[in-house]
Amino acid sequence: MQRGAVADRIVTYCDALVAFSLVNGLAFLVALGEPDIRCSIAGIAGFVAIVSGSIPVASTLLIIWLRRFEQRLRVEEVKDELVARFWNVVGIFRLGLIWFFSVVVWIGIWAATKDTSCETGIG
Repeated sequence: MQRGAVADRIVTYCDALVAFSLVNGLAFLVALGEPDIRCSIAGIAGFVAIVSGSIPVASTLLIIWLRRFEQRLRVEEVKDELVARFWNVVGIFRLGLIWFFSVVVWIGIWAATKDTSCETGIG
């Protein structure tokens, strides 16, 4: 297998990691739409926020590690400043997506703790 092919596969893995993080967060937000789930996490919202915070941290570390490995494989291409800048922007965009959506999930967790129907037993 050529170095470029391995580097391209790493890019695919990074993109899949971002997609997994986004779909995982979206699924969690959809689940929070159910009153039973909202009420069940109300008492452990801090724990849920910490656990959901581990996903973007792990994803960030893995993407940074994979990106460094990819750069070592693309030594010749990275010498071109425009190409290097493009890949850096793509990397920042990936991380930005992960962290933006993580903040949205944390807002969803916070909003779930504010559901008054859990206290009254309506939900």
